[in-house]
Amino acid sequence: MTMLDWSKLEQYRENNRLEAKKSQGGLPRSIWETYSAFANTDGGWILMGVVEDSRTKTFSSVPLPDAKQLAADFWNTLHIPGVVSVNLLRPEDVEIIEHEGNSIVVIHVPRAKAADTPVFIGPSPYGGTYCRRGEGDYRCTPLEVLALLQDADPAGPALRRRCRADAITGFLVLQPNATAKEISEAVGISLSRTRHYLRLLKAEGTVKLLRRNRQVHYYLSF
Repeated sequence: MTMLDWSKLEQYRENNRLEAKKSQGGLPRSIWETYSAFANTDGGWILMGVVEDSRTKTFSSVPLPDAKQLAADFWNTLHIPGVVSVNLLRPEDVEIIEHEGNSIVVIHVPRAKAADTPVFIGPSPYGGTYCRRGEGDYRCTPLEVLALLQDADPAGPALRRRCRADAITGFLVLQPNATAKEISEAVGISLSRTRHYLRLLKAEGTVKLLRRNRQVHYYLSF
């Protein structure tokens, strides 16, 4: 699904829709931040096997040990539960092209539909949602995540994925240092279930607790 002329690679620059990753050491961990950022903004292309000159900002290709394996690693990781919230890609969105004797893995990330936003990495949209600004991927603030959730299609899978744990996390964005009882009353679930989800969130590192005045108060760890 190439929509750009990669034979003129040196004419392109990193921008809000184009990201170069050297990737000679394998699948870069930062690729998922870029995936989330492109999906939540205007879409874009990730080029593995490409470097940007620090002085001229021009692109050039570099040798990849095994481009086919790199593409396969990307696909396999994309389908692991918990890595990203949704797979937006079709097979034709990942291709291998040749440039000056080197292979480049080109990944086209479409802009996510409202039903799929926010596209996030890890267990929760809070702390795992990114957006693209200029040449960089930036983690969305909790309030920006809430805005994406509010803009999402109520009938779509994104809001259906908002389990009670996410509702608790969202409340703690606006009301940190709340007690379990306060959280329970705000999100409308029983106190025992609230405490259950708080234990899960604490175990995954999303929530921390503070004991004060013989009460336990909860707040987000990010």
